[in-house]
Amino acid sequence: MRFTLPANSAWWKGLLTPVDPELTVEDGHRTFALTYMMVRVAYRRRGYARALHDALLKERPEQRAALLVLPDNTPARTAYYGWGWYQLGELQPFPDAPIYEAMVLELKN
Repeated sequence: MRFTLPANSAWWKGLLTPVDPELTVEDGHRTFALTYMMVRVAYRRRGYARALHDALLKERPEQRAALLVLPDNTPARTAYYGWGWYQLGELQPFPDAPIYEAMVLELKN
């Protein structure tokens, strides 16, 4: 699932890491949210995730993309860092949710 964050989005609500407030401002055009990307076990480690990722983000008009990843998901985290994502901070979307790493990728428009 993916979508552009709407103006005044609650996406960054629950951010546990202090960041410049400007980084969390959404205007309905700034950030593309990537919420799920999965590859079946039998097809992993063949470049499919990278191909899907690049095709999905290739011509996005937004300035950046954002996603949440569990800190113990080492394969995903390693891939995201290798693809240019960086951690903005830790985020817990609601009180009984796990704590995620909130990651951002600057898009080349």
